[in-house]
Amino acid sequence: MSPTTLSRDIATRTLDTGASDRVLIEAVRANSPVHLCADPDHSGEVVSGTVLADDGGVLTVDVARLDTLARSILSASLLYASLDVGNDRYLFETRRVSALTGSDKDELRLTRPSTVAVTERRRSRRRRFRKPTEVLLRATDPDTQWQCKADMLNVSLDGIACRIDSAEVDYLAVGRASCVVFQLGATAELFELSAQVVTRTEAGTPGHAVIGMEFIDDGNLQAARDRLRGVLDTPN
Repeated sequence: MSPTTLSRDIATRTLDTGASDRVLIEAVRANSPVHLCADPDHSGEVVSGTVLADDGGVLTVDVARLDTLARSILSASLLYASLDVGNDRYLFETRRVSALTGSDKDELRLTRPSTVAVTERRRSRRRRFRKPTEVLLRATDPDTQWQCKADMLNVSLDGIACRIDSAEVDYLAVGRASCVVFQLGATAELFELSAQVVTRTEAGTPGHAVIGMEFIDDGNLQAARDRLRGVLDTPN
């Protein structure tokens, strides 16, 4: 996995223990995406994964790939986590309680926080489209020939959800970045963005999976968001 960066999040309110417990319960139920960073301001590179379990004061997180950079980040004595649950993002501090194995894929065990803080960030409203919209996903590495077609389920200024053939799901592990290409609007405006897989679930349609992807700020994102906002604000 290649760690990426997130926009800076600012905590505005710390939830009480009961409310924090409910957030964590929902995070496990939904296998919510979590991002781990060694920088307290959440502005550095992150390792992404999904929350699998909450057991006995320990959170289990599925980390898609433990490459050299990811291992360096996770070796910090204190980790700063951002957790996306529903339309909200929560922050908390944690520590690693399990050793990093030699496997490329691992289940990471982290100390469970007693409280979490909600941020001022609210994720954009996602829009669904009446007509099917095809999305092309392809590898960001020009030397890698992988690509596949997907059906757009919804899109927002923050990311996109697609339905893909299950045969492609192994490549699109959580944390994997790819190039996302699609056309929207009456003029079929072309968008080409970098995005990282943050969720992956089995689809209701047999033989398919649903992936949720968050757009990566690679220097082109803001301009694309300005164009995308215009399309999303235009009625179907």
